[in-house]
Amino acid sequence: MENYLSYPEKAKLLGIQGRVFAQFSIDEEGMVQDVKILRGVSDCLDKMVISALLTLPKFELKEKYPNGRYDDHTEGYETVKYWIPILFYLE
Repeated sequence: MENYLSYPEKAKLLGIQGRVFAQFSIDEEGMVQDVKILRGVSDCLDKMVISALLTLPKFELKEKYPNGRYDDHTEGYETVKYWIPILFYLE
């Protein structure tokens, strides 16, 4: 994740730091989707997290439904949501 994030200049200048909590899911093709900020810090840091998550490379799926589950009732793929905390801090 670190390779896909950069500290926004505006946040650096204003001394903005903190932890952004994001939620996302991975579709059947291995792509990140449905990115949502659960608890943000500032608009510029929140947007950076969304952008970074959406630009992650495709995940290699090892099993038929590794990032979700098969729902017997609807006979289809049901996506599982994940969340991640991302810490921005200035030294």
